[in-house]
Amino acid sequence: MGGSGIVVIAFRQKVQKDRGTISLRIQDPFNTMQMSVRTGTGTLVQMTDRHFGVQGVYLGYSWAMGQAPRFRPQPQDQQQGQPAGFGTPP
Repeated sequence: MGGSGIVVIAFRQKVQKDRGTISLRIQDPFNTMQMSVRTGTGTLVQMTDRHFGVQGVYLGYSWAMGQAPRFRPQPQDQQQGQPAGFGTPP
């Protein structure tokens, strides 16, 4: 089996006071996605080369609704000396 590979380039920019995100993804800009296989016996050799042609440009926008969850810090007495996990210690 021969080599195979692909190049993907992506950019992301936060907008609207970090509530929105614009993203741009460029897939296989150099048309490098391919695969080659060579197999055979002493009398027969089979060679396969495949070019997938998956080039593309994707533009996306996402927007966050609502607020991020707020986590309250645990009191100091619960952080020290207590085992982590569920249930009560034996």
